[in-house]
Amino acid sequence: MSLATLQALQHQLSLTVDAAQQHIKAATFLDTSAPCSQEASERFHELAAEIESVQTELQALVAAVVTQTRQNRVAIPTETLELTTETIDPMDVETGTEDEAVQANSEKQDIDQGRNPPSPEEVATRLQHFVLKTGEASATLEAGMRRNKSHVALTACRKVTDNLFQLMVSKVPINEAAACLFRDTAGKLATILADDQVAGNMRGMCVVHLVKKLGNVLELADTLTGIPAALSDAVLRSTRLKLKKYAETHSEDLLTMMEKTVLPIQKKGKLTGRRVEGPVKKLIVDFQQEMNRYKHFQMIDVPQRSEERWKVFKEVAEALAKWIGLTSMTATPPNQLKSMLRAAKRFNQEFPDRVPVLLLRNVGMRLRICRRRHKPAKKSKTPGK
Repeated sequence: MSLATLQALQHQLSLTVDAAQQHIKAATFLDTSAPCSQEASERFHELAAEIESVQTELQALVAAVVTQTRQNRVAIPTETLELTTETIDPMDVETGTEDEAVQANSEKQDIDQGRNPPSPEEVATRLQHFVLKTGEASATLEAGMRRNKSHVALTACRKVTDNLFQLMVSKVPINEAAACLFRDTAGKLATILADDQVAGNMRGMCVVHLVKKLGNVLELADTLTGIPAALSDAVLRSTRLKLKKYAETHSEDLLTMMEKTVLPIQKKGKLTGRRVEGPVKKLIVDFQQEMNRYKHFQMIDVPQRSEERWKVFKEVAEALAKWIGLTSMTATPPNQLKSMLRAAKRFNQEFPDRVPVLLLRNVGMRLRICRRRHKPAKKSKTPGK
């Protein structure tokens, strides 16, 4: 974007804001507060909705302009820009693994519901951040950049949704305009996520948590009075359904990835502990994540896995069991192995007989062997004492 274009945009936006302010001032003097007809009342609501839509578009436009201006200021090729380290906004940071971070965050927020809710100012700040990041995601998508920012917008949306839910639980009034802005921006994000270009880069568990929390917001809005209509209307419900559809479409992604990891190794002939030593560590982590993912996907009523896909799950689990049996675990077993065994036992309680007995037996045996090998020897008693 050239300097002249940027100056023209700044001038046009300033004129638009000035003109709108003049209309508001004039309306203050001319408003007689006289009753209006039903038709006029409906038209008022239509215009208000259109103005809110323009507000969302303007927010996205400004975000896109800011994004492109930053790119021009850096003045490096797009390919180089995508490889550079960006300044990390603390509001965008997620820690830990995908499953652990989202699950721990969800549990923490459930506990925090009994504490003081965030202030309206804090929620407003997060909402503006969400609008900005969604605008940036839209701009990078339109520019065809491989490094899309939709994952950041998704994180921001999840945090705002949590904040709004906390305000509702605590009976703190929510601004109507803020609710409309949230609803419209969430709808825009759902549209961005539906694009095939970004599907593979998104965090499925974060989407699941967002779908669950949006469901909580919609349910609570139906039972409370004084809640903005935007938090219970058909638009927000449609957004939740779009996000749920996204989650459903990608619910099997991790299992497919594990299948593609296992099959080539299985086809290479005789397996040895050395050949599977590296892949087995990653597969342990992935298998635990897959079990956690499936349980959370079921919480938002994603259709149950087909028997054909359960067969793939069993094949991956049996391959992992054999690999663990081949590897030499002479050192202390990794924490992932212990936690995976706990997760597998819990999973079998909820979904009986889906985790093969061979996997449970091999993991348990390896852990017991390692415990015996590293158990300190008892000191013998000194004779005569």
